Order: sequence, then C-alpha cells, then structure tokens
Amino acid sequence: MEAAFFAALQGLKPAIVWFAADEARMESSPDPAIHYWSILVRFVIYTVVAMLIALLREHRDELERDVQRKTARLQEEIAERTRAEREIVQISNREQRRFAYNLHDGLGQQLAAVALRAKLLQEKLNGAETSQEAAAIVGLVKEAARQTRMTRAYARHIRDR
Repeated sequence: MEAAFFAALQGLKPAIVWFAADEARMESSPDPAIHYWSILVRFVIYTVVAMLIALLREHRDELERDVQRKTARLQEEIAERTRAEREIVQISNREQRRFAYNLHDGLGQQLAAVALRAKLLQEKLNGAETSQEAAAIVGLVKEAARQTRMTRAYARHIRDR
C-alpha cells in the first residue's frame, strides 16, 4: 500500500501543472467555487487512479515472484524425479544381470550336472527297471535346464529393451 501511495505522490507533478492551467481559466468562470470543486474532483480521481495502477503493478510483481518461485521448485522436483528414475533403471538393470547370472552360473550348471549324473546312472543300470526311472529323471532335468535357458533369454530380452 505504501508503494501505491508513493506512486500517487510521484504523479502529483502533472496534477499540479493541470491545476495551474485550470487556474488560468478560472478568471473567466462566473463562480469560483464550481471551478475549485471541479479541480478537486479531478485531482481525487487522478490520485485514486494513480494509486490503483500502482496497486495493480505491485500485485503483478508479487504474482511474477510467485510464478518464479513455483517454477524453480517445479524444476527442482523434475530434476529429483529424473535422478530417481535413472537410479531405478540402474538398479533394475543390475538386478536383471544378477538374475541372469544366477540362472546361468547357478541353477543352469547344477541342472546340467544332475542331468549328466542321471545319464551315467541310466547307462550303468542299462536294461533294468530302474534304468527307465533314471531316463525319466534325465528327461525332467533336461526340461528344467531348457526352461532355465528360456528364462535367461527372456531376462536378457527385457534388459536390452
């Protein structure tokens, strides 16, 4: 409000010039009271308009500062979210690599070893009923190894996207 008042005071110079110009015309006026009343009303209107303009400018500046603060805060949030997204992607990629490694080097190798031993057992038991059981075990382990390879390939496909 103070700024509006001081802005109105700054606008007094033109009002004083206007008053002086009207003062010169006053000599031809029949009633000086009407003339002074007219000058006073114009001066009040001029002052009120000047104060309103100053208030509008003050509010505009305040709104602009608010927009700048909110824009800066929004940019900070966007940067933080971008950093978090990058971190999530890195963690996801690292976990996918670890999962594929565990499938390949852990479970895949163990299944291959079990299949090999079951195949050796089948050959030793050749002809017996237990040979058929060993053959069934070999088949199951080979299928598990095949599914492990498919899962590993799928994990690589997801990671490479």
